[in-house]
Amino acid sequence: MCKWSINLHTRFATYHEDVDLGSLSLTYLVPKFHLPAHGIKCQAQYSFNYTRGVGRTHGETVEQEWAYINLAALSTREMGPGARHSALDDSWGGWNWKKTLGLGERGDILWLGMVLTYHWPLIGSLLEKNLSKAVEMKSKQRQVADDFTTTFPQETIQAWSRMIKNWEADASYPNPYISKERGRFFPNHRVNASHCSLLLASKVSEVRLRLTQEEAAEAAKGKESPHEVSASVFIRMGLELEDQQYVSALNQYI
Repeated sequence: MCKWSINLHTRFATYHEDVDLGSLSLTYLVPKFHLPAHGIKCQAQYSFNYTRGVGRTHGETVEQEWAYINLAALSTREMGPGARHSALDDSWGGWNWKKTLGLGERGDILWLGMVLTYHWPLIGSLLEKNLSKAVEMKSKQRQVADDFTTTFPQETIQAWSRMIKNWEADASYPNPYISKERGRFFPNHRVNASHCSLLLASKVSEVRLRLTQEEAAEAAKGKESPHEVSASVFIRMGLELEDQQYVSALNQYI
């Protein structure tokens, strides 16, 4: 997608003059399972997660029937080209029909001018279940997002929101999901461990202060630590070790 979309308009103008892509608004995305194989820049530019209006679409549905169609290999491998084409076409048609039946509990079909109501054992409630799950998860994720947002200054949130809105309206604006600052986890830059630590310094300092105060209160009551290393120091060392492991893994990935 990130390659052939570059010259898509030019090639359609050359080989498909009857199709006017200029009248269409096209959004190019890479399905989620395939996206990690691309570079960091592609992952930010062609991600379903960063595209407005797609919800939790993954773009891999067309791949899901391979597990089903693989069973046809035992018979189609003995067929000639024409018979194999027809057999596979029928198999995929069956898959699509079963999926259609699974979208709702009942439905009407038009056959020879008559409306027939069908009831099949394969009838499901896929749309209903997905909608119920979407409503539930929207509430949960909204709460998580709101809680996370409150940890940043309001002016920072407003600046980020403007960047996202500008980019969504016009892709010529800088992609807000690709940082240009050296030392961040983005293209062509190594991750700087000290810089990452500074980003969390304020929160870590708050936690460290609270732990120190709790230890002082315990000591005032005559309770001493049974270990040479206090709980606060132990936790701080663990967090620092975790940061180092995270940065090391990112540098290897980049």
